[in-house]
Amino acid sequence: LRHSNSREVHFKSVLFYHMYLDKRCACRSGSWCLPFWMRYLTNSSVDVFLVGRDADKTLFRLGPSGCFERTGATMTTHVIAFVPDLAFVFEINAFMDPSFRVVDSKATVLYPTFDLNEGQLDNFRRSGVEILPDEGVLKPPNKEMTDLLRAARTSVKEKLLVFPAD
Repeated sequence: LRHSNSREVHFKSVLFYHMYLDKRCACRSGSWCLPFWMRYLTNSSVDVFLVGRDADKTLFRLGPSGCFERTGATMTTHVIAFVPDLAFVFEINAFMDPSFRVVDSKATVLYPTFDLNEGQLDNFRRSGVEILPDEGVLKPPNKEMTDLLRAARTSVKEKLLVFPAD
């Protein structure tokens, strides 16, 4: 973290909605690391919030130690009183959650986890929602990553394949 806080960014707050958080101070793999990467790739002036996948939609805030801390609020009992600069929604069904529908963000990115047809994509674009296609993130079940894993299992190559595991 030698370059911590050395970069200015044009946003001040990010909300990750419907994300797994089984370890408050570490991520396990792939897209679940995005909230942690956000802090390391920006600076400590950026507020990083995460709404969990539990039934109450617990709200966490990334603290200065790099760990997510409970705010004491849940999305079933509270409404976010600020407008996040960016809302990152994991899974299309979460996008339709009543507790997310009242979140007013300056920009919204949806990671649908499966392919959308052109009509669906157009509908989201008209609503001002950016779509991060599944093939845009290199992780299982991403087709490119899945093909890479299958090829590594069935053939000998001169490359070392490293992927996250428990």
